[in-house]
Amino acid sequence: MAIGLAAILVAIAFVACSKPSSPVAEQKSSTTPPAPTQPSPIAEEPPPKPVSPKATTRPPKPVHQRPTSPTPQEAAAQIQNDVGRYSIVQSEADREALVDEIGDLKDSVEHKEQVAQALTTLFRMEASPAVRAEIMTQLGDLEHTSAVDPIQLGLDPNQPQEVQDAATEAWVNLLQDLVDAEDPAAFDQMVRALQPTLPRDVREAGIDGLEDLDDKRAVPILQQLLHDNDSEVREYAKDALDWLNTD
Repeated sequence: MAIGLAAILVAIAFVACSKPSSPVAEQKSSTTPPAPTQPSPIAEEPPPKPVSPKATTRPPKPVHQRPTSPTPQEAAAQIQNDVGRYSIVQSEADREALVDEIGDLKDSVEHKEQVAQALTTLFRMEASPAVRAEIMTQLGDLEHTSAVDPIQLGLDPNQPQEVQDAATEAWVNLLQDLVDAEDPAAFDQMVRALQPTLPRDVREAGIDGLEDLDDKRAVPILQQLLHDNDSEVREYAKDALDWLNTD
């Protein structure tokens, strides 16, 4: 009896273990959606760099070297060369350019007399009034007493008026330059400019120069001009004397 009961209990336990699972559980298990998968992060690519326009290569700027002044020997040779070929130059403009070239060498030569002599030679060779007038202008810019005699050539009554006018202006400029430079010969040149045969502008420039020099030696010279035939010269002399006598 006891053995039979034990066998029954074992059989029941066996059946319970082998019972299939509930269809509801299976359905629940099968309908449960899978957990969403997180997308793996994708590394963002950096934005493309802007493409700059192709740089153009500029050619290097040319280096301009300041022309050096010629040596006194080179300047003298240049003057000699210009004078030598002057007579064969046909163009008036080219001859005037040679005149200017010689005048520009005034600060390079050892002695400015070289320039004055060369310009005097060209003046005697030249027939054109325009070029002769330019020679006078260059002489007036020489800032040296050696230019006075050549300038006086331009005041010859036989010269065209254009040349005489240029010579007058050149002499006036030269006198002022001599005063400004305090040239030792300035006083004598001012006195020379007072000659009654010279143009009024030159004489008045000489009076002004004596006043600017403030030299008491000018007093008796200016007193003589108080009796000059030219009324404007007399007035200039009087004003200069008044100035000198106030010191």
